Amino acid sequence: MTFTWLLGRAYVQMHEVSRERAVDGKPAYEAVVLFGRDPATGDYACLWLDNTGSAAFPPEGTGRGAVAGDSVPFLFPYSANTSFHTTFVYDGARDAWEWHMDNDSAGVRRPFARVRLVRR
Repeated sequence: MTFTWLLGRAYVQMHEVSRERAVDGKPAYEAVVLFGRDPATGDYACLWLDNTGSAAFPPEGTGRGAVAGDSVPFLFPYSANTSFHTTFVYDGARDAWEWHMDNDSAGVRRPFARVRLVRR
């Protein structure tokens, strides 16, 4: 996973490529994610593009979030009753990030994945 500043540090790009391989030898999962901050409100936006559902920038690939303490929780609404939560939590003692992903169906959140991100 790599992070790169873009366009004069206006955006951050995250590029994730899974180590797991599909039958054809390509990565089982790959994503390019853009993060930006609204200077007027301080809120963050996220555009998530991945190989699980290619489309012309689908609305469910756009999340919004605001800083809450040491975390930035993004909400990706899929429908009136379903959404996906992606929260980045900073651990200052370890200078690392945790990435929490949860499915939400009718207000019931279920953990999807937990990942620790550390600098190399």
